[in-house]
Amino acid sequence: MQFEVLAQLALIVVCGIVAARAGQRLRIPAVIPLLLAGYLLGPDILNLLKPAELGISLELLASLAVPIILFYDGLKTDVRHLASALRPVAAISTVAVLFTVFGIGAVAHFAFGLSWVFSLLLGAILA
Repeated sequence: MQFEVLAQLALIVVCGIVAARAGQRLRIPAVIPLLLAGYLLGPDILNLLKPAELGISLELLASLAVPIILFYDGLKTDVRHLASALRPVAAISTVAVLFTVFGIGAVAHFAFGLSWVFSLLLGAILA
């Protein structure tokens, strides 16, 4: 039992380091390969990591780790880079929201026979 726990903890550390390095090498945020590694190694795919056997509550672990990760990423964020990306992000977000509102509205109107007002309201709520 103790060996399995230590082996899983070692696997978490090694895979975390490898995933973070892969993120640096690919020039993407480290969170993306870390999430992929966690999903692949977890109970849904490879089932190599079993959180219940570790005796660690995932909610407790997440409540401790997530704020630290977000704080660290906030320290690394360049405000000038963030400001330069504001206009394209706002444009893409606006187009995506409008597309979603009108897409859901059209489906609700034609598939369910709702009025346009209610259909677009439903689209706005779901967007």
